Amino acid sequence: MASPPRVSILIPNFNNGRASSRSGQRDFIADLLNSLDETLRDETTPFEVLAFDDGSTDDSIDTLREWAANRTWPDGRPFLTLTEAPHCGILAITANKLSGAARGEYLARLDGDIICLTPNWVSRLCAIFDQGPPNLGIIGPKQLNVHGLIHEFGDWLLHPNGYHHNGHGLPRQAATCAQEVDDTMGCFYCCRKRVWEEIGGYDETFLRGQTVDFGLRARLAGWRCWAVPDIEYIHAHSERGDRQTTADSSAGLQKSIDRFEEKWGFSRLAPDLDYVRDKFAGTPLLWNPKWFGTGVSESTASRWKESDTPTAAPQASSPPLSRQPAAPAAGYGPKPQASSPKPHISMISPDHTDWKRYRSDAGLRAAIEFRVKVALDVVRQVGPRRLAVHVGSDCGVFGHLLAAQGLPYLGLDERTEMVALARAMTQREKYPNAAPRFEHLADRRRLPLDDESADLALLFDVVERHPNPVGLFHETARILAPGGIVIVVSKRAQPALECMTDLEHRYNFHQLATQMLLTGAFKAIIDAKRDDPSREILIAMQRLPREQWACRVASRDEAAPGRVPQRGGVAAAV
Repeated sequence: MASPPRVSILIPNFNNGRASSRSGQRDFIADLLNSLDETLRDETTPFEVLAFDDGSTDDSIDTLREWAANRTWPDGRPFLTLTEAPHCGILAITANKLSGAARGEYLARLDGDIICLTPNWVSRLCAIFDQGPPNLGIIGPKQLNVHGLIHEFGDWLLHPNGYHHNGHGLPRQAATCAQEVDDTMGCFYCCRKRVWEEIGGYDETFLRGQTVDFGLRARLAGWRCWAVPDIEYIHAHSERGDRQTTADSSAGLQKSIDRFEEKWGFSRLAPDLDYVRDKFAGTPLLWNPKWFGTGVSESTASRWKESDTPTAAPQASSPPLSRQPAAPAAGYGPKPQASSPKPHISMISPDHTDWKRYRSDAGLRAAIEFRVKVALDVVRQVGPRRLAVHVGSDCGVFGHLLAAQGLPYLGLDERTEMVALARAMTQREKYPNAAPRFEHLADRRRLPLDDESADLALLFDVVERHPNPVGLFHETARILAPGGIVIVVSKRAQPALECMTDLEHRYNFHQLATQMLLTGAFKAIIDAKRDDPSREILIAMQRLPREQWACRVASRDEAAPGRVPQRGGVAAAV
C-alpha cells in the first residue's frame, strides 16, 4: 500500500497553454509538468499532484487531460489527478478547493507558468519545514525570471518602501542564505496545511492578491515565513499574453487593492506604518525588529536567536542573516519623557559640515546646486511662493542658497545642533528678502506648520531615511495649499537583498511615485518617461484641491488606532 503523501502539489490552471503565450511558442503548462517529471522522478518523499482547471479555453486543458490519463510515476501512480470545473475566474476559490482536497501535511501551490529547477525539491521542502522552528508556516523558494536573474526572494509588505520584491534584479547566486520575510509570491507558495486550516483558507472576496492577505493573516496568527535558496524555479509570466479575465483588468486590480484596504485599514502597496504600528501593537504582525523593534512583544523579539535562524549554509561572498534584532528605526519607539537640552553651537564646527565641503568638494557642490536649480525652476514656472518648507535642512547651506535667490525659506531638521548651526551661519549673511528660518522638527509624525500654510515642499535626501514615508507624504499634503508643489529628490536603489541592520531604504522611481500617488492628494507634473536612471530620482507633484482627494488628509492629531489612512484610485500607476 502506498504511503500517504507528505506534500500535495497543487496546480490551479486557466489558459496556461501555448496559445496563451505572447509568441505562441511557450507551452506553459507542458513546461511545468515536464519540469515536475524531471525534478521528482527520483523523489523518495511521498507526494501527490492535484490539478484543477478553471474552465480553460486554450490547449492547456488538453495537455492536462493527456498527462492525467496517460502519464505515470515510476511506481505506477497516475502523474496527476485532474478536476475540471466551469470558469469562475477567482483563484482563491480554486486554491481553496485544491487545498481542501489535499492529503499532504505540506501544500505546494504552483502557478501554471513556472518551471521547477531543483531535483528532489519535495524532500528539501520537507527538511526545511521539519528542521525549522515549529511556527515556520510558509516557505517561498527562490524565483528567477526567464533570463536567470532573481525576480523575488521573498516579499516586503510592512516596509517604508511598501510592497516590493526582495533581491529583485540580482544574479541567481546572490541569495545563498534563508531569510525571514513578510510573505512570498503565490506562484510557488508552500505552507503547512495546518496554516490553511487554522486561518480559514484564502479569502474568496479577493480577485487578486489573495496570497498577500493569506500571508498577513498567517503572521497575525503567529506563523513565520522564510524565503529559501535551496529550491529554485523560473517564473515565465513575462512571456504570457494578456488574459481576458476580470481579475486581470484595471477594474479588477483596483477592486483587489480597494478590498485589501477595506479589510486591513491600510494600502497594500503603500502602507502608513504609523497606522500599522498603532492598530497592530503587540501582535505578531509587527515581527520585524528592523522596522518595529520596540513594537513587538518580548516573546516575539526573543525568537530572533541562533537556534531558529534559517539554516542554509552561507557562502563566503554572502553575509548571513543577522541573528539579533536590529535597532529600531529612528523616530519609532517611546518618546523621551523630557526634551534633551539644546546643544551649544560650539558642539559642532562649520569646518566639519557642508559649509566647508561645499567650497572644496566638487561632487557635493554639484549635488546641492542641482537641488537649488530644481527648486528655482519650479518657482519660475509656477510663480512666486509664499513659503518653501524644506524637511531635512541639515546645517543650512541649501537654505542659504535659496534665500540668496529671494525665496522665502523654512528649514526643518531633527538635530538641534544643526538647527543652531544653521541659524548662526545665516545670521552673518545678507539676503534680498527675508533671511532663511530654521526650526527643530521634534516629531517626525507632525510637521510644525498650519494646514495649507506653504506653497512649496522640498523633500531632498530624506524619504529614503524616513521610517514612514507615507506618513510624511500625508503631512506634506496637509501643509501645502491647493496647487502647491512637492519636490522629492532621492538616491536611487540598486538591486539588493534586505540588510537587517541598514535603516536606509532606497527606492526605484516606480515605487516612490506610487507611494505619493496613493495619498490621493497629488497629481504628477513630471512624466515618468522623463526619468533618467543614471541620476538620482526626481519627482514633482502638485497638491490637488481638497474636494478632489480620494479622502481627507487626516491631521496627525488624529493618529489613533482607529483612524483611516489615505486612499487613491491609481490602478494604472501600479
